[in-house]
Amino acid sequence: MKNRNEAFGRLLKAGIASIANCEGKTAAVVEEDLGTAIGVAADTIQRYSSSDNVSARPLCAGNWRSPPSGNP
Repeated sequence: MKNRNEAFGRLLKAGIASIANCEGKTAAVVEEDLGTAIGVAADTIQRYSSSDNVSARPLCAGNWRSPPSGNP
């Protein structure tokens, strides 16, 4: 169960960082927006996304790598 929560936390943190990077916002603003959208406090989002030694690599259109040609 702990591993599942850690994986979710890593994915959530990376997603928040990606949104922040693409939209030019801070992670705190994205967490607040997300919390408002789903009806929880930003602190709740932070608690789920925090984890020791987790670094989030933001992704947006400029950071995507195309698959090798010929592969779907």
